[in-house]
Amino acid sequence: MLRVRNLKCYYGKIRAINGVSLSVRPGELIALIGANGAGKSTLLQAVCGLISQWEGEIELEKHSLRGLKAPTIVERGLSLVPEGRLLFPPMSVLDNLRLGAYLRYRRREQRALIAEDLERVMALFPVLQERAVQPAGTLSGGEQQMLAIGRALMARPRLLLLDEPSMGLAPFLVRLILDTLVQLKQEGMTILLIEQRARRTADCRPRVCPGEWADCPGRGRGRPAGRSGRETRLPGQGLSRIL
Repeated sequence: MLRVRNLKCYYGKIRAINGVSLSVRPGELIALIGANGAGKSTLLQAVCGLISQWEGEIELEKHSLRGLKAPTIVERGLSLVPEGRLLFPPMSVLDNLRLGAYLRYRRREQRALIAEDLERVMALFPVLQERAVQPAGTLSGGEQQMLAIGRALMARPRLLLLDEPSMGLAPFLVRLILDTLVQLKQEGMTILLIEQRARRTADCRPRVCPGEWADCPGRGRGRPAGRSGRETRLPGQGLSRIL
């Protein structure tokens, strides 16, 4: 579904990613593990069209994403849950969710489907229905993360990207978020999430992918995460894989 080859990303003259390659097959749940500064968020931003200075190949369902703007990429079936959630705090929970479907409101035939998707998100996260008219900024951290995931789902993606969804959450909330991702995978959604530590994702048993970094001699294919969550460090840009 997603294919990245020899990706190099730049911020001005600074190269943030030096030749990463990975692939995500339909229906997979993949975790990309690495420390701060490894380039994980930059990778997702390049895939989503949020940064323009990159070289290499990025393909979604065998179609190149080169030169496409973020709204066009969303329409092609990709949605991002960003690091830090990036909600609209003064707006209600319901309005934040509706914003996730803003590209779909232009098509009349989509409006009934939007209502169905809203009900589905509320079923996934019942607390959002309880807080529907409450400003998003007044929610707890875990509730805000649920809202961020729900907003991304309102775009009806086929590929869902998540940037450190467990950041700052209590362990029981991390478990709830990961259980929801497993449920979405079982329903056929393809998921790529990034985290700093493998232990946070081990119980949902994703395929853990270190990526193939150009300056990293420890290249290899991803493998299922064991429940021990034991990591081995890879040289280069600080990514890890699971033993």
